[in-house]
Amino acid sequence: MGATQFIAVDWGSTNFRAQLVGENGVVVDEYSEPAGITRIDRAGMIDVMARLRRRWPEPSFILCSGMIGSNVGWLNAPYIECPAKLETLGGELIDTSIGGVSCRIVPGLACRGADGEPDVMRGEEVEIAGLSSLYPHLRRGEAVIGLPGTHTKWVKLVDGVVQSFFTSMSGEVFDRLSESGLLSSMITGEAAAGDVFDRAADQGAATGRGLGRLLFGVRAKVVREWMPASDAASYARGVLIGAEIADAVSIYPTIKAQSRTIIVGNSALCALYARAMERQGVRTEIANKSHAAAAGYCELMEQILEMA
Repeated sequence: MGATQFIAVDWGSTNFRAQLVGENGVVVDEYSEPAGITRIDRAGMIDVMARLRRRWPEPSFILCSGMIGSNVGWLNAPYIECPAKLETLGGELIDTSIGGVSCRIVPGLACRGADGEPDVMRGEEVEIAGLSSLYPHLRRGEAVIGLPGTHTKWVKLVDGVVQSFFTSMSGEVFDRLSESGLLSSMITGEAAAGDVFDRAADQGAATGRGLGRLLFGVRAKVVREWMPASDAASYARGVLIGAEIADAVSIYPTIKAQSRTIIVGNSALCALYARAMERQGVRTEIANKSHAAAAGYCELMEQILEMA
């Protein structure tokens, strides 16, 4: 993408992550700090940007995505309504200044799902643009991609245009169950791929059994010694992921016909999703999250330079 150097910022609810992107889209340096917008006030946001500018004083462009552009961030950037063209996203960025540091905020996307209900995303649109750049087949025909995380996104693309998406909070549900409440003493450590996870994912995907009942089964199985507490995380995570993938297959049935479904996110979590997806007849390929994000920011930067 030429020799223009810029800074890419993923500013979420809990963390601030920044990359210095140099010639040809190569990430030269990066750093992060636990300074998400739910942890700091406006003065804190100004301090974070001042530290960023001291670290990397030269680049003229700073691109920010994520919750920094939300109603609890620096400013509430209007969502782009779907269908949304990724190749014109760079023209929708919001110019602002945080404590005298100029930056451009990516606005995020909004849609109405197949059931007519609203949904929104902030930050993932950059990774989607990056995936579209890294995997050119996503710009032709229909494709469904997955972005596992705290709030997992399932996105339908048609000829590279984001037609719709839906969000599952299963990641946050798992986190909350692990942190407090009746199951917190049992759900310890991380989920692991294996027979326990597989059985739970199958149960979560099956019809006729509610998630509430299956999740309480974590306690019942441990108390009745049907399952050691060390397997509780794998069981709970499996139930949640299995149910979520069943939703994705139901809402976007063509996902089973794809030669492969690209998923991007935390590598360990993506591995669990891929395992459960294969069990439901969905072939997968895991993309590198850092590469997808960098490619997305580079795509936006190219669009900005073309409009200059």
